[in-house]
Amino acid sequence: MSISLERIESYIGLDDGMFLKEKSKWTVLAGVKFVGTSWIDVAFTKISVDGLDGTDSAERTVKRLMVNSESAVIFLDGITYAGFNIVDPDELSARTDLIVVAVFMRRPNEERILKALKLHFPDWEDRWKIIHRVSSKLSEINVRGRTIYFYSSPNKAGISLLIRKNIVTSKVPEPLRIADMLAKEIGKMFVRTGKGIST
Repeated sequence: MSISLERIESYIGLDDGMFLKEKSKWTVLAGVKFVGTSWIDVAFTKISVDGLDGTDSAERTVKRLMVNSESAVIFLDGITYAGFNIVDPDELSARTDLIVVAVFMRRPNEERILKALKLHFPDWEDRWKIIHRVSSKLSEINVRGRTIYFYSSPNKAGISLLIRKNIVTSKVPEPLRIADMLAKEIGKMFVRTGKGIST
């Protein structure tokens, strides 16, 4: 990957909507694109609850937001979406040729995660492999008195500065804050109406 941090033009945040356990098969994945501190575009797709399409859904959303070959950083809210549907930051980076940064507000509890995976998923080893690879290589920074953990693919010096640069009104990068807000509201709408997600 030849992207330099100095050439970054935009930032994309990805987050998922709410869903009903035992009932929902899908929820929404929201992607929000920022240039500087300005929110300029949004894209939505569906992601299956506890499925295996996390990286595919993330890639599809990102490509809807990209223009030509512009440089961007993708911010993920951790790597588990729609339950235990995993977005692999290394695979997403390879597919999009963009820097991917997974942000965690707390360090993942590997023991608890592994126990849950073994209990509920026959393919737990495949999911665990990605989770352990990421959680074992987390970096940390302190922002406004709170420790934030992150994983970057590729692991470039200066990522912590990009995270700080994008934290404006809360303790998470602004693209993630807006993506979370939109995904939650749309997810609530689908839960209330009982309508599926078709995009």
